[in-house]
Amino acid sequence: MPRSPSTPPASRTTPSGLQLPAGSGARHFRRAEAERLPFRFPGQKMAAAVRVEELLAAAAPGEREAPSSVSVEKELELEFDLGNLLALDPNPPPAAGLRGAGPRREAALRALARDNAQLLVAQLWALPAERAGGAAGPLVASLPEPSCRLPREKPPPKPRPPTRWEQFARLKGIRRRKRTSLVWDEQAKEWRRRWGYRRAGGDPARSWLLEVPEGADPEEDQFAKKRQEKRERVARNEFNRLRNLARAHRASTAIPAPPLHPTGHQSRQELGLAARVARVSTASLGRFQPRLPKEPVELPPRGRCSKKRRFEPVLGDLAAERGRQLELLKAMNSKKPALDITRAVNKQLREEDAEAAAAKGKKQKQRGKRGRRQQQRPARGGRKSGARRQQRPAGGNVTGVGARVTATHIPEMAVSNIRYGEGVTKEIGMDLKNLGAKKVCLMTDKNLSQLPPVNAVLNSLAKYGINFQMYDEVRVEPTDQSFLDAIEFAKKGEFDAYVAVGGGSVIDTCKAANLYASSPTSDFLDYVNAPIGKGKPVTVPLKPHIAVPTTAGTGSETTGVAIFDFKELKVKTGIASRAIKPTLGIIDPLHTLSMPERIVANSGFDVLCHALESYTALPYKMRSPCPSNPINRPAYQGSNPISDIWALHALRIVAKYLKSHGMSYPISGLVKTYKPKDYNVDHSLVPHGLSVVLTSPAVFAFTAQVHPERHLEAAEILGADIRTARIKDAGFILADTLRKFLFDLNVDDGLAAIGYSKADIPALVKGTLPQERVTKLSPRPQTEEDLSALFEASMKLY
Repeated sequence: MPRSPSTPPASRTTPSGLQLPAGSGARHFRRAEAERLPFRFPGQKMAAAVRVEELLAAAAPGEREAPSSVSVEKELELEFDLGNLLALDPNPPPAAGLRGAGPRREAALRALARDNAQLLVAQLWALPAERAGGAAGPLVASLPEPSCRLPREKPPPKPRPPTRWEQFARLKGIRRRKRTSLVWDEQAKEWRRRWGYRRAGGDPARSWLLEVPEGADPEEDQFAKKRQEKRERVARNEFNRLRNLARAHRASTAIPAPPLHPTGHQSRQELGLAARVARVSTASLGRFQPRLPKEPVELPPRGRCSKKRRFEPVLGDLAAERGRQLELLKAMNSKKPALDITRAVNKQLREEDAEAAAAKGKKQKQRGKRGRRQQQRPARGGRKSGARRQQRPAGGNVTGVGARVTATHIPEMAVSNIRYGEGVTKEIGMDLKNLGAKKVCLMTDKNLSQLPPVNAVLNSLAKYGINFQMYDEVRVEPTDQSFLDAIEFAKKGEFDAYVAVGGGSVIDTCKAANLYASSPTSDFLDYVNAPIGKGKPVTVPLKPHIAVPTTAGTGSETTGVAIFDFKELKVKTGIASRAIKPTLGIIDPLHTLSMPERIVANSGFDVLCHALESYTALPYKMRSPCPSNPINRPAYQGSNPISDIWALHALRIVAKYLKSHGMSYPISGLVKTYKPKDYNVDHSLVPHGLSVVLTSPAVFAFTAQVHPERHLEAAEILGADIRTARIKDAGFILADTLRKFLFDLNVDDGLAAIGYSKADIPALVKGTLPQERVTKLSPRPQTEEDLSALFEASMKLY
């Protein structure tokens, strides 16, 4: 370890002949004659002198007990303020020596103080010195100006002179002391309170036995008698208190207490007066309430009110009325209404009930017309008029607007458990220990493997003794080959738990590795979405999976979807199943503090555009096909009352970024030569958030023909003024709002800006058609011609 520059030289001879060896401390001061070594402080003529022999004599016993090295080595240099004789040591103290209490800790502290004092003395000896008063005078060194300001540099204030009363009290021997509430308890042999808990003579442990008074019935319950006497005593005290208050308020009538009923008849006025007196007299208990909620306001007679006293208004509180009016005006002018979840759910339920009632009434009306026609003419072949209706399946699916929701249209909210908080990553080791994990697979990428998020996970695993292997070969925007490489690593490791630290690419790769390692005999395309893969349902149990996202865009820690590039067809596809969603999502906001600017923007595009697409998607009751087995139902279910609430909430929170989902897959799958800013990758890449936002204006202008009111509501949330807008212009308004916002964020000008041209449109359309799990949720059906027109409109935005 290198020597600190603050370490003194090998030896030095002062002008007075004092020999100072290297690293010398107090025990190395040796002089032939006794000499005083004063130091002069700034602004002072001379400081007090210290005899060196006295210091040596005082330090000799300690030096004999604990001899140490004469050299001091520090990893970090000390900061000195010689004007105040201060030394700041930035090096951390030795943890092993300071653990616990006892001689070992004291020795470590003394050694640390000795070393720092030795370095400070060495700095003092390096100061220029001179003889004061000639050659025979003492050696004096002038200290420099202080660089640190001490907490108090001014002298303390002078004591306040005593007052006349204090002087008189001191003369008479009067001591100012508050009367104590303690008395001596003979039973407990200690001072106790007069009243309350643990009062003198009132210990409950000694009240288990009561003496029967002389002449009393031995069968009488003395404990019950004591409680009854206490209740009567409390009632009498309450009665006396109210009577005294009534006298103070000049009330001539007696106020009855609960256990004591008056014998005479009281008038209504007397009872009212007694109630008012009792209420006002006890108003100081708890919250002051001068008037009951339904009690009328009594105005005092004219001429008996002073000028300073103001009466309460008869019609209400003016300040409260003014506040209510201001809140009403604020709500009318605000463009961002508060989220009322209960009201939104009730509104959705009322709309569904109204649609179901309208459909039922229409069906009954049609049946009535058909029945009247069949009554007018005889049935053919003797068949009953209702035979055709009876042959219709009872459990058939009815689709269309206003259709009744059957068991196959039931939406399901399947998400992972979420734990949120700053520094919550340190709990991963505890979670894995509670799960009984013996061998853990930690997945991340090359960029994150040396950054704080991964280091926090590694520290937690080491703290709880979790055995793990790290795989950092995950590819940003993964492909089928990168999935296969991770799956091969997982199969060889035979892990019993998985931890993914990174963005959506890392978490999706870990999902696939967990799935195929748990089902080693399955082919890779067995679980891939149709029509590219077979789309089989996942029936095998998976290992626990903890996801730690470092971005805030994909939400992969809560979904059962894993997306990848299928290089053979140059399209994006994925695996969608509720079974592959992570067991636990660790949301630590500290991991997003170091995200680059463009990654934050693209993640924001992904978040808000997912919410926008979810709110404008095909309603869940119009989804087709509708399998009766819940395991075969798609993970993407369409808009539903639950997702609508959170989609609107997300739109209001992150209304700075936008998205269109289905057409983004061929864009980010058919990658050209584009390399985005702030993405540290060695291959061409179109981020998912950027690919979704470039097509969003054209896509939402296309889908706005179905449910235009939802598109118009989304445009209003994003900042558009829709007070004079027409419902048929909802798509154009939303598209213009998106374009304006993208322009303000300096987003690339369409697909042409990232390397695409009109010649690429057929390939983009070909890559969009297989994305049935997404395109089927579009509220408006689309053809190849429609997709071509949308891609062409997205080539240039501004």
